[in-house]
Amino acid sequence: MFTRAILKDMDTDPLPVRQRFVQMELEMTLAMHRAGVPFLAGTDTADGVHVFPGFNLHDELAIFVEAGLTPMEALQTETRNPAEFLGQLSNLGTVEKER
Repeated sequence: MFTRAILKDMDTDPLPVRQRFVQMELEMTLAMHRAGVPFLAGTDTADGVHVFPGFNLHDELAIFVEAGLTPMEALQTETRNPAEFLGQLSNLGTVEKER
């Protein structure tokens, strides 16, 4: 699982506590998804807190899939969903054959 790699480098709490916390976050993410809550990829984490532009979005996709979203649903958190949220779905967020 992707989150195991993240947890091994943290030292704030005992490992079993960190593992349960992350498992609860994954469960909550899936419950929200099943309830119809739309997701937009990204973070509001402060600079310098293990946030590396570009790479972190790839990591986030893996975490969404680990939580239970399909790979397509995870990809849409970075493409289609933001365009729809911004009212730009007719111009952004999807790839389609030119007419």
